[in-house]
Amino acid sequence: MLASSDRILVATDFSPDGDKAVSCGRELAQRFGVETLVLHVAPVGAGAPPGPGGPLPEPLADCLSGLRARGLCARGLVRTGDPAALILEVAERESAALIVLGARGASSTPGLLLGSVADRVMRRATLPLLVVRRAGSADGPKQPGSGAGDQADRGEAQAGA
Repeated sequence: MLASSDRILVATDFSPDGDKAVSCGRELAQRFGVETLVLHVAPVGAGAPPGPGGPLPEPLADCLSGLRARGLCARGLVRTGDPAALILEVAERESAALIVLGARGASSTPGLLLGSVADRVMRRATLPLLVVRRAGSADGPKQPGSGAGDQADRGEAQAGA
């Protein structure tokens, strides 16, 4: 699947789904021994991204520290603009073998995927893409162990056995 010369681009906005994308990217990078490039696209109007060697936003710096603490080669990038376009642009420029991103971002409306960043990336990506969703998210299928309803389901299964 991935060669040691490859790299994974993980796009995150530090939302719960973005955090899940980082976690999945980390697991893949560990398994295949590849570089992890973590991209954060700041909202327009958030100011200019830091220049080369400039300070990274604290959540991104913390993310990179965590990846490096696990022995991974990890780099971080910050861009400002259209997230979908920038994710695809960076993936191409950096020769990423895989893009990993969350299904919903911090500003997404629950249950709305059409028109989302993930949807726009899916429609335009020419390389493999992994879209992840945190367990128990409102717009996804129910995950085992994700809430109180799961307890009731197990209770019914036991009562019927």
